[in-house]
Amino acid sequence: MTEIRTVTTLRRKRDEISASILLYEKKLEQARADLAHVTAAIRIFAATDRPQDIPRYVDSYRLFKRGEPWAICAAALAKGPQTTKELALALMRATAPCAHCGVLP
Repeated sequence: MTEIRTVTTLRRKRDEISASILLYEKKLEQARADLAHVTAAIRIFAATDRPQDIPRYVDSYRLFKRGEPWAICAAALAKGPQTTKELALALMRATAPCAHCGVLP
């Protein structure tokens, strides 16, 4: 038995709408990613020196080469016992952009 033209037209329209929804969902995902990037850029450029403006999670994996923090800490510990604060300062001194800037003690 042949289908009614109305049913065929409605199925075609359903497929068009379904394809449109998929396209809009992809555009929405891209818009959300763009919004996240713009928000991150705003946080970077609007940052002040207040600790509240610095995010709690900071990616430190790209600051050092593989095994470099361990080597720096081992070299600091070779001089004698160190506190955690002293080890952190040794790491910061090793990665400081300039030694004469006076930011680190």
